[in-house]
Amino acid sequence: MTAPDLTFSCGWPDKALSSNARGSFRKAQPAKKAAKIEAYFAACDALGTDDEGVKRRDGYRVKVTFYPPDNRKRDKFNMPSLIKSHVDGMAQALQRDDYHFDPEFAFGEVVKHGLVTFEVWVKGVSK
Repeated sequence: MTAPDLTFSCGWPDKALSSNARGSFRKAQPAKKAAKIEAYFAACDALGTDDEGVKRRDGYRVKVTFYPPDNRKRDKFNMPSLIKSHVDGMAQALQRDDYHFDPEFAFGEVVKHGLVTFEVWVKGVSK
């Protein structure tokens, strides 16, 4: 497998972003906004100044790896919903709709404070 065209990391998602979270949707809004901003700037930093090879392409393979902050059992089918705002921030940085992303999810070992990594490959482009 070739090296990703773009790699960046974000902190562990706020529990308010879970689809299982109880309460008003208004409580989740600040967490959604913070997650989108965090991913946008992380993706922009990873893109740097030589970004035209990655932005505005027709297809992306995106591998998301979750490194939890502890050994608690988590609903693996719910994990992608935690990062929807992060994906929106990445899409904004790439200037594409997230419709163009083909996601893949993996789960890594425990990391202090938790971490989510995003690896992006542009489809149809070989290095």
